[in-house]
This record gives sequence, C-alpha cells and structure tokens, in this order.
Amino acid sequence: MGKRGPAPRPSKILKLIGSRQAGKRTELPSSGRAPKMPTWLDREAKAEWKRITERLQGIGILDEVDRGALSAYCLTWSQFYRAVKTVRKEGETFKTPAGYIQQHPAVAIINASRQALLKFYGQFGLSPSGRVGLGNKEENLRDPLSDFNSRKANG
Repeated sequence: MGKRGPAPRPSKILKLIGSRQAGKRTELPSSGRAPKMPTWLDREAKAEWKRITERLQGIGILDEVDRGALSAYCLTWSQFYRAVKTVRKEGETFKTPAGYIQQHPAVAIINASRQALLKFYGQFGLSPSGRVGLGNKEENLRDPLSDFNSRKANG
C-alpha cells in the first residue's frame, strides 16, 4: 500500500513558496545538473524534453537522477500526442465488419496517457496547482556567491 495524502514537495519548491518546512526535510543532495536527453526518444518526446527541462532547470528542481522519470513523462506525452492526432484523423469510433460502432483504440490510449500525465504533472510541478505560490520567486534559488563573483568580475 502506498503513502497516504499528497506527495511531498521538494525543499526547493517549499523555499520558493516561503514555507517553514523548507529546511526541515531530508533529501538527497542535488547535483544541480540536468540529465542528458536519451537518444532513443522519438521526435515529439525530444521536443517535450527540451521544452520542459529548460523550465525545470530554471527553478532548480531537476537533477541527473530524474532522467528515468523525465524520459517516462516525455514518452507518455509523445504517446498522448500521437493518439490525439490519430483520433482527429480517423475519428473516435469506427464500424466493425459486423456493422457495430466501436470506440477507436486510440481513445483508450488518450485516456490512459492522460491519467499518467496528470501524475507526472504533480511530480514535476507542471500543473497550475503545482505552481501555486511560485510566482516569479525563481530568483530566490540563485546562489548568492555566484551572483557576487559575477558582479565582482564585471566590475
């Protein structure tokens, strides 16, 4: 049986929203590096990878160990995208050789991938409710030492 209640938010997200719980969680230290995109992703999955990693890296919640989960998300997105295109082209139903009207198999793929995507959205903060409170506070995650060194180097 799984854990009850909503999944815990990462400390960096808690820090962005100003939660007092931010420093109280024990998490694996983050390398701060984005994972490398797998070469075996299809074109649509690669496009989604590029789109989403830039955003997640910007708020500092992406790490190299997230490669598997991010790959699964991008593949699920690609599957959803292809199924939607198929349904738009061929319709939601079809007539069987016996004359019955039946749901197109791509509709089931859309429904299953949509459910999986909703779970991924919650894990990566990709839904509107996952972003509540983040606003433009992304600057809170900047390393002050890096900012100081860059200002010092620029004069």
